[in-house]
Amino acid sequence: TGVDDVSVTVYPEWSALKKALDKRMDANHRGQEGLFKSILELTTAANGLDDEELYTRAKQILGSDCPGCETTTLGKECASLHLGHRIRRYQAMTFVPNFGTVTTTPPQTFNAFRPFHLLTYEPKRVIDIKKTTTWLYLYSVLSWKREDLFNYWLDLLAHMIQRPHIRTERLGVLKSSTQGNGKSSLAALFCGILGDRYVTFHNSMERLLCRFNFQNVCKLVIFVDDISANNSKETRKLYSFATCKTSILEKKGQTPVSIKECSNIWLTSNETSPLFCTVEDRRQAVFEVSPVMKNNYGFFSKLYGEFDNIEVMK
Repeated sequence: TGVDDVSVTVYPEWSALKKALDKRMDANHRGQEGLFKSILELTTAANGLDDEELYTRAKQILGSDCPGCETTTLGKECASLHLGHRIRRYQAMTFVPNFGTVTTTPPQTFNAFRPFHLLTYEPKRVIDIKKTTTWLYLYSVLSWKREDLFNYWLDLLAHMIQRPHIRTERLGVLKSSTQGNGKSSLAALFCGILGDRYVTFHNSMERLLCRFNFQNVCKLVIFVDDISANNSKETRKLYSFATCKTSILEKKGQTPVSIKECSNIWLTSNETSPLFCTVEDRRQAVFEVSPVMKNNYGFFSKLYGEFDNIEVMK
């Protein structure tokens, strides 16, 4: 139908339940000491109960005299809460990532960024990161066991975590002549470290550059898998996307919005030259992925297990 709204059940407010309970208390119910005791206990505990618990207990006492639930739409309920100033209202929205738990945006501006999930997590055990499969992936698969390249990857990951508001303004390209080397595994590593909410995975260039691109809103990594050779026109579109300060994002049937762009673009390919490149090109960072773990299902199964392990990612 093109309508995203949903129906919700709204429990009666405590004021309505309290009024009905008081009315029952005022009535002449001789020999109903148990009833009065139940009402008194509920009234005393009301501040510590949620709406559902309040309604359930009041219903047990009042029976058919209990105020009923109402069915409405989530949109109407939110609008009512906004009008009553029970939901905080903002004048603008932005996306300003930061390495911390305190936002630096003005009070009237809503920051869509939420702190990294690993930032506040307290580890339950000590893990030697150098003995993990993740470390081996970075060192052997992405870095070819080269210390200089390995340090580059560590610095890059540190930059993305500690300065997420600063884009690299590069098109990161992982390439190899064969499949099964672990190129796409980098996207899973980003999800493990930064969180799924900040990573978008596309299986084609068309999904990245299409008109209705709202799936790219408020992301730190946009990952495009298995691209084919692109001509200069298509590559130029990527250049503009990689360096722009703001993006126009559009959801079908809704007004386009402009928001700060903080994403880093990563691509994978089995092509020798996946993007059109000139002699003076400075926006592409191309990495050849080592085939040392090609089709090693045991290695990659353990690797993805670590990506889902919050202890290792911390």
